[in-house]
Amino acid sequence: MTFFLKLKHWQLFGLLFCTFCAFQISGASTTVISLKDRTFTITEISPLVILFISCVIGWYYSIGIILNKKIPASVKMQVTKFKWFLLLPVISTIFYYSFLRFELFNSIYNGISSSLILVTISILLLFFSIFCLFYCIYFNSKTIKTIELQRYVNFSDFVNEFVLLFLFPIGIWIIQPRINKMIK
Repeated sequence: MTFFLKLKHWQLFGLLFCTFCAFQISGASTTVISLKDRTFTITEISPLVILFISCVIGWYYSIGIILNKKIPASVKMQVTKFKWFLLLPVISTIFYYSFLRFELFNSIYNGISSSLILVTISILLLFFSIFCLFYCIYFNSKTIKTIELQRYVNFSDFVNEFVLLFLFPIGIWIIQPRINKMIK
């Protein structure tokens, strides 16, 4: 996983930008589902989207796990919690695309009561995944600043890193060169 950390900022940006653009150009693959007399079109996950998400998650994982080894022993960070919060959005996305979305369309057609439950589950999964990704950005920005300062840091110390990681494509240009220095 040090592969992502050793990439230059333009290489990482190019990898992520090219996979994202290739997905947009190729278009999303769709599946048409016919239920009785209604037809639903469902967008499937493209392999290029999987590649893009894998690169982003791999980069986050590399920052959180590999760089965490350079943190001073006096600073304790919750790596296990980070791993779970990085894995849970992936699991919920797979669950959503493999099961929940088809069931949602099926229940909308057959009855409102079961679809309301599925819509609620779907929205809760979405919000929880967003929360998990915010925590991963928080953890990684705290890791980067802790390594730079070699001490315990507060949120006010690493708010810039948090914003740069949140503004993902732009933040790569500033954060990745600093990460390259930490790896050397």
